[in-house]
Amino acid sequence: MADNPIMLAADGTPVPGQLELNKTINLVAVPHYSDGTTGQPTANAEWALDPAGNGTITAGGALTLTKPGATQITATLANDDGTQITSTPVTITGVQLYALTVTAVTRKGGQTVTVDQAPANGELRRYKITNADAKPTVAYDQVLATADGWVEWPENGQITGTAGQVITVVHVTTQGAKARAVGTAVLPAPSTGTVESVAFTADTPVAGVLSHDYTLGCVLTPADADDQAVTWTSSDKTIADFTKTGAAPLHKILTTTAKAGTTKITVTTHDGNHTAEMTFTNSVAPTGIEVTPNPITMRVGEALDPAVNILPAEAYQGVVITSDDPDIVSVVDDSKAATVDESRVGEARIG
Repeated sequence: MADNPIMLAADGTPVPGQLELNKTINLVAVPHYSDGTTGQPTANAEWALDPAGNGTITAGGALTLTKPGATQITATLANDDGTQITSTPVTITGVQLYALTVTAVTRKGGQTVTVDQAPANGELRRYKITNADAKPTVAYDQVLATADGWVEWPENGQITGTAGQVITVVHVTTQGAKARAVGTAVLPAPSTGTVESVAFTADTPVAGVLSHDYTLGCVLTPADADDQAVTWTSSDKTIADFTKTGAAPLHKILTTTAKAGTTKITVTTHDGNHTAEMTFTNSVAPTGIEVTPNPITMRVGEALDPAVNILPAEAYQGVVITSDDPDIVSVVDDSKAATVDESRVGEARIG
């Protein structure tokens, strides 16, 4: 009669304590008999996972985990007399090689690479540059040593490669250099130092009030272009003009006049005459906001597009609507208020 069976990997080695998600390992159960002998390893068992939703295991013992965390596996064998005996549960932890978001941009003589995610505690970053057809395949727990061509990460993210090559960035454990995360990016061609384009910074204002100063900014591509000089112009100096100095490099102070209206702002690079343009609106200062209807009463699940006017009417009408309790009322496209939870009622301030 079989006693408590022992579970092994199909190659006869002990069951590993970890298994990378979506990778498969084949398991077998070894019958142990009451007289101390063992039977032949077999995959012909009744296999079970706990929690069952952490993965799958086939009738032939092929185990695949799809969720991280600990999973217990048991194998049940049938005796000749029809009784069944179940193995002691074996715990395997599902582990995941996390994806890194890697971005490479051109710079003079090479590239600057950024990675959105920082290494976790006990990890460090390395990289390898290869041709696209030689990009390394990285697995969880794989040792990625400097002796195998992996390079310690430069603090400034500046590397040197050729156009079309691939940079593979990894996070590895500080002890043992075992892989924990990986990401790749295709390298652009290194810059020659000439300006390729210019754009306004994201925080550059597009509107202002009468008789005020505003700082406008731009960025060059590549950022380290040799010639950083730009010229700022306003198409209607009676609305706003650049008359002051003192702004940071690639920034300029725009001074609005007492006249309301719009003017086209243009920034032009000295190298290549690349331009960026935008319309700047100069208007009277707002004195208030009028929302109609006010107050707003909405049924659960209802959508409403309130009328929002900036006072006086001559003021710039750009507005962003927010809700102080998005669990009750959410704002869609900065203009429509809509209830989002059909089970919630209550009050929220829209402003």
